Amino acid sequence: MPELPEVEAARRAAHKVAAGRRIVEARVADDPIVFEGVAPARFRRALVGRRVKAVRRHGKHLWLELDRRPWPCLHFGMTGGIHASRARPGGAARRAAVPAGRAVRLVSDGAVNRPDWPPRFTKLHLRFAGGAW
Repeated sequence: MPELPEVEAARRAAHKVAAGRRIVEARVADDPIVFEGVAPARFRRALVGRRVKAVRRHGKHLWLELDRRPWPCLHFGMTGGIHASRARPGGAARRAAVPAGRAVRLVSDGAVNRPDWPPRFTKLHLRFAGGAW
């Protein structure tokens, strides 16, 4: 189970990738338990095109403060975590060291290009505008 410092590390990693950037794609798993009965298409529509103003945390809850509501809130349960990657000049991806798990993947335009990506238990996969850092 992630401890508070691990959740804060995930928040910082997500902030580096997402803050100030627009969400250009959202892949949402069809999981009515994780998304509390919200249809994937509705969740996707609420995110795509929105700009992330900040990534906030309170306890094991982490949320993306968008330019308008609703704001997606994530809870770090038994195996939750974030895997954030960003592109480097030249196209190589760099991954932030954050807990692995079943929560969310935050990926910049330089998305990891592997056949096993995203991992099978990914519930939310976001891609952001802005290119390489």
